[in-house]
Amino acid sequence: MSAALKKLDGVESVDVSFEHASAEISLRADNRVTLERIRAAVRESGFSTGDAEIAARGRIVEQRGKPMFDLLNGSRMELTAKPDPAPSGVVEITGTSKAEEKAPDRLTITAMKTISTARSCPKPNCGYARSKPCLARRDILTQRR
Repeated sequence: MSAALKKLDGVESVDVSFEHASAEISLRADNRVTLERIRAAVRESGFSTGDAEIAARGRIVEQRGKPMFDLLNGSRMELTAKPDPAPSGVVEITGTSKAEEKAPDRLTITAMKTISTARSCPKPNCGYARSKPCLARRDILTQRR
């Protein structure tokens, strides 16, 4: 599974723990990898997926009347709810995307802070000062098929 995930364009590193049934996936700031594609790679490797813990940088926007998290790289994730009040600038979020078989991933934000785009990446040892997004995702593996 680790090899399959590393083949995805934009994946920086993968740390799989079979003991904890999890995989920590760090993505490059300029990635275009979607959570759907990561889940597909995990399933193609013979594992099922569970909830995903997500740490990301982007903006809260609306698309067709739905709240979305814009990752500033062409990717957006639907939110379960729009934060109140909705921030106008770039934010750093953590949240969870529930694994639902037939439904698209929807992100529930658990923590959020407004940031300046000139700050350094919050990811340890990243060292990337940028105006582009940085995204680290953790996908929970439930069991081997």
